[in-house]
Amino acid sequence: MSLVPPPSAPDVARDLSALRVRLAACAEAAALRPLGLGGLLLGPGVIADIADFLRRADRLQAGPLSPHWKVTDQPEPVVDPGVPAWMKVGAGVGLAVVMLIYILLNSLLIGELHTAKEQLLR
Repeated sequence: MSLVPPPSAPDVARDLSALRVRLAACAEAAALRPLGLGGLLLGPGVIADIADFLRRADRLQAGPLSPHWKVTDQPEPVVDPGVPAWMKVGAGVGLAVVMLIYILLNSLLIGELHTAKEQLLR
């Protein structure tokens, strides 16, 4: 009698090494092929085998099969352009308008102050 409970189905499915051993020991192991590759075996020369398969099916285009291992085929990193020119111009124009309003109101206030001062001193 064992005190350890039997493993559950999900636990058995997660134990990949035991699953590989069980699959290799089954009678159909010689006929098993990986899914998704049309029966092609994985291992050295897979790219060449796929290229031959595509060539036979007239689906291979001229040029390298998969140039994505090259470093130079990556897109250029995005460069931060900084503050847009319209914002710089707008900030300058806004600052000029604020300074003009300040000077105008300041001169009006000083003019009114002088007028009030003259009236008080009479």
